[in-house]
Amino acid sequence: MKKMGVLDAKKLFYEILQEKIDYKSGLEKIKNIKTKNKVLKGYIFGVLSITNKKIKKYSFVLEKSDLTTILRLNNIVTSLGDNRFIGDFEKGYFLAWKDYINFFLKTRKEDK
Repeated sequence: MKKMGVLDAKKLFYEILQEKIDYKSGLEKIKNIKTKNKVLKGYIFGVLSITNKKIKKYSFVLEKSDLTTILRLNNIVTSLGDNRFIGDFEKGYFLAWKDYINFFLKTRKEDK
């Protein structure tokens, strides 16, 4: 199996969000990424927590939020991800959220 990095996982995540690949098989591919890279592990965890339909009802739902709240969340997630005092795993987790929010904002602009 090809060695995968964060950019490969991001590409897979975007393909899932754009519905270019099947939701279940895309998540299965992300789950099956084997790595020792802590940033990538955090990114995978972030993607899985964002897309987990079982916990979605308890988590922050972008679709039900106004633009100001989403932009504020994006700033918070970005600053947390850039914080030099957090670990690599957390950086990967916040990077997944940042990618998700940016994708959501981009598609929201295209819908209008």
